[in-house]
Amino acid sequence: VRTFAVPRRSGKDRILRDDLLSAMKINDSEIVITDAATGKAPWGVQWRVVPFKGGHLVSLTNLLAQPVALQIHASGEAVDLLNSVPQDLSHVQLDPRSPKLLHILNEKKQNN
Repeated sequence: VRTFAVPRRSGKDRILRDDLLSAMKINDSEIVITDAATGKAPWGVQWRVVPFKGGHLVSLTNLLAQPVALQIHASGEAVDLLNSVPQDLSHVQLDPRSPKLLHILNEKKQNN
């Protein structure tokens, strides 16, 4: 399991950082976290993914002073464990300097 928090930079450092993160396997699961606006690795966000009860726990922390919108690319359904509500993985809003804890179940529930 890997944790990433990369400071904001510009120019060649930013390009190198994005290339390195896209070339690396972010974690041992099939979960990829991107900035909703750019589709690239998010700035100022720390996250960790660990296996948990038939899925994964995703711990996210926004280290910035402004909100951050993320997309979590994963198959399955998610629940925000801190608020006990379902979470749409295509739009995850992180408040400034705030955590979020998600449980992503690996398979979507089938309605019969």
